Amino acid sequence: MRNLLIPALFTLLASTAHAGRPFVTEDAGLLDRGACEWESTLAHATERAAQAGNAWSNQVGCGVGGRTQMALGTTHARSAGVGSNDLTLGGKVGLVDGGDAHASVALAGGSTWVRAPGAAQRWDNAAATLVVSVPLHARWTGHANLGVLHLRDDRDTQGTWALALEHALKEQLAVGVETFGPGRGKPWIGAGVRWQAAPAVTLYASAARQAGTARARTVTAGLKLAF
Repeated sequence: MRNLLIPALFTLLASTAHAGRPFVTEDAGLLDRGACEWESTLAHATERAAQAGNAWSNQVGCGVGGRTQMALGTTHARSAGVGSNDLTLGGKVGLVDGGDAHASVALAGGSTWVRAPGAAQRWDNAAATLVVSVPLHARWTGHANLGVLHLRDDRDTQGTWALALEHALKEQLAVGVETFGPGRGKPWIGAGVRWQAAPAVTLYASAARQAGTARARTVTAGLKLAF
């Protein structure tokens, strides 16, 4: 199961629990102090010659002041009849506030604990990412991530990266494309859409495909409630 879930569901849902949905690429935006969001995301992953996988994640994130936000998330993933339950604690700290005209910079991070059937919850991974968001011409925004991910089971620390280009078609509707991946793995290419259906309700969806012969694919759909 891990061979499928790490490149697909695990990357999309569990490694940081604070990504700028629907994208894997994080943005430098921060919640105001006392403002909170609940997100619920469903994901489906397929890979040639492997069992398909499904995952459901939920997280609550809040601004805690000092240009800092924290998030607590859970993910239930299942593939080939085997499931796991993950708990992730994540956060993001603003380093540079560029406003609407200049680049903003933040530092994001998270740690995940995994519980497989019949086993106790145990620490699995930790990640840290430098995030840059840059306003561009005519409602375009670029995002860049450069980070590091440590995997306990593999006893491996590897670089991570992501690039996204987002366009606000109108105030309530945005689309974007992105590419992301681990430093030594094949890159992913994806696209997403986000629609603010009501002042406190946002719906989103995405699809991504990994380069290479395995033909790994993922699709996600979810919603976010602000409170």
